[in-house]
Amino acid sequence: MQPIRHHSNNIVFKSTGTEPNNVEVLPLPATVAVEDDVHTVETFWKPTAVELECLFDGGHVILKVWGNTMPAVALTARRK
Repeated sequence: MQPIRHHSNNIVFKSTGTEPNNVEVLPLPATVAVEDDVHTVETFWKPTAVELECLFDGGHVILKVWGNTMPAVALTARRK
């Protein structure tokens, strides 16, 4: 999946240069907000044609987080 810009984006996260296994990390547009007194960060992603085909065929979405803990996350879909 590729990160995409969204009209609500108000920050761009950039690489610190310390990614595991020399993985290339591109700038990541994001929306930082507060919802019900909880700080949130949203990023927007668009699946490739191959990924869409995989999903339509019953494939799974995988969320990978580097490190040995899992922060609180949520996956959702939203119309444009």
